[in-house]
Amino acid sequence: MQPTIAAEPLQPSPTGSSGLDHPRFSCLLIVEDEAAQLRTLTRIMQAEGFEVFGCQTAAAALDYLQRHDVGVAIIDLRLPDLDGVRLVHRIREVHCTARVIVHTAYSSFESAKELLNLGAFAYVEKLGDPQELLGHVHRAMHEHLRQYATTLEAAVAARTRELLLAKEAAERANRTKSTFLANMSHELRTPLGSIIGFANLLRKNRHRNLQAQDLVYLERIQANGTHLLSLINAMLDLSKVEAGQTDLQMTQIALNALITEVLEQLEGSKPYPQVPLRTALPLAIAPVLTDASKLKQILINLVGNALKFTPEGTVTVRVEVEPATCRPISIDVVDTGIGIPPERREAIFEHFQQADNSTAWKYGGTGLGLAISRALCQLLGYQLTVDSTVGQGSTFRIIMPV
Repeated sequence: MQPTIAAEPLQPSPTGSSGLDHPRFSCLLIVEDEAAQLRTLTRIMQAEGFEVFGCQTAAAALDYLQRHDVGVAIIDLRLPDLDGVRLVHRIREVHCTARVIVHTAYSSFESAKELLNLGAFAYVEKLGDPQELLGHVHRAMHEHLRQYATTLEAAVAARTRELLLAKEAAERANRTKSTFLANMSHELRTPLGSIIGFANLLRKNRHRNLQAQDLVYLERIQANGTHLLSLINAMLDLSKVEAGQTDLQMTQIALNALITEVLEQLEGSKPYPQVPLRTALPLAIAPVLTDASKLKQILINLVGNALKFTPEGTVTVRVEVEPATCRPISIDVVDTGIGIPPERREAIFEHFQQADNSTAWKYGGTGLGLAISRALCQLLGYQLTVDSTVGQGSTFRIIMPV
């Protein structure tokens, strides 16, 4: 006699006699020391759509229960290594959720009473109607699955609550950080402005008492101070948006006039004077309801960024409108610069990030301009996207809602 028989599961029938589906994570365990009886029970249960594991000893059953989820266990009352009462005790120790059905030829009122008191789901005689056993199995599996679903729902609900609390804590921490940065940036700008101003005064050398090297040092102080001030201003802008401290002043504006104003402002400060700034504007553009200063800041950041990373070629601002209404639907800033690798196209919108590590020292910048631009776009209800090819250029698109 073989101590263990593992029945190969058949393909489950769609509904079985009970009309229930039986998921693979809840299988049926049969513990029966007689091989012929074990095979018969296995075939019957497989025909009902259950995945079945059969064994002939209590030790094999307990080992399987410790490694698998079992919905229902059908056990014989008399086994070669452990009687049914003690086996029910052990099953409750290692697998408290399995429903136990005692299936035996040795009918005893006292045994049945003791086993049911221990938590057995049913006590069924082998000589009885097989449909009685099937009915108990279906009801037991249904109860197991219902309890499993309830437990799973409770676990999901608990985990959802944990995630919501963690999300709220992270948002509070982010708001606190942004408020701190906004306050600190404001406190830093005042003394830094004085340093830059006094350095500028000293560079004029009105008393002619400063040497050439002194003027070089002062120029460095002013240049580094100006760079630091631009960084602080950028951090202040971004932290205000993230902290919800930015108010919108919505007005109707002429988009073509705003774009022209931005290009005129940047024309005199191009890092590569030979790179032309161009526009591709429709003849008619309907007025736009927006915050002019916020949109202007976005365009200054995008166009300035394009000029910085385009040593040769062109930078073009293009507007697309709806043909019927002339209402603008997108603003593109197109350059023929160095481009952005595909794996960095989302990272560049994060704080202090650029296309790669070499661009920061080669081209300069704080790595905040695009983060600010995307945050402002979201505040205005716009989307900011990028399409780029390394060595050919980039297109930053502001998508305006219809």
